[in-house]
Amino acid sequence: MQLTSFNALLYLGDYDYECNPNNYFTDVLDSNRKYQFMGVLGNHETANECGEEVAKKFKTNVINEMTSSRNNNVNCEYSSSKYMWSCKYNNLRVIGLNPAIEGADSRSEQLSFLKKHLGEAKEDWKICSWHFYDMGYHTGKYSDEENGNIVSRDGESFYDYCREQGAIIFSAHDHVYARTHVMSNFKNRVIDEKDKNSDGKNVEIRKGATINILNGVGGWEIYDEKGEQANYSHWQKKYARGTSAENANKYGGVFCDFNYGGNSKKAYCQMLRINSDSKVFDSFYINRA
Repeated sequence: MQLTSFNALLYLGDYDYECNPNNYFTDVLDSNRKYQFMGVLGNHETANECGEEVAKKFKTNVINEMTSSRNNNVNCEYSSSKYMWSCKYNNLRVIGLNPAIEGADSRSEQLSFLKKHLGEAKEDWKICSWHFYDMGYHTGKYSDEENGNIVSRDGESFYDYCREQGAIIFSAHDHVYARTHVMSNFKNRVIDEKDKNSDGKNVEIRKGATINILNGVGGWEIYDEKGEQANYSHWQKKYARGTSAENANKYGGVFCDFNYGGNSKKAYCQMLRINSDSKVFDSFYINRA
């Protein structure tokens, strides 16, 4: 939270690892915050992990923050379950979903919500966000053979629907940082022709081609990379614990400045770290066609 200033925070789940539903909201979020807050739930907020009442409290705390007077610059529409939301912040449309989260709406209902609210979005920037990931879009802490496509399962790809709309995809769960090349097909892991030889400093997205940014290094054990997932060619930039645990306490976050320099088609993003002589691990521009 102290790495740099920001106007809005998108949190991708796992607010507490010891089933305390209040700590994050009292000890981390500033009670006098000026920034806007949006958040989805993670697997550590579920009834299976913490019991039914604690799980309900986690969800209530998230929604209370999103609907509080401090969040008056964000205009959101919620599903009846409150597990799904669509928010407008300036010229950004942000969709929050909870596929595979215990108690949440079915995947078909979540896909329908996504299609309605993202498909109708008129904002310059579009963002899809959820906690988990599909096969190939993590760096190997958990095996694909065991988990498969956690977000989409065997149905239509959530990733590819967001790609078709030109939305940037943010995910988490794996405690690493991993940014893809621009992809023209996520399900089949196809790098966009225009980005195959890119150094990743200038990212060009459009309807039909976008990136996925996985960030799970916010402060609870950075994981190792493992297996074939760590070496997929579609990764543009990756960050994990390190072969000698050199990054074990170098936690960080992704900070994006949308409408960079007053240009509604340009953003500048950085992955910043604490406890490091080199604060900036990754930096890149996003240009929107």
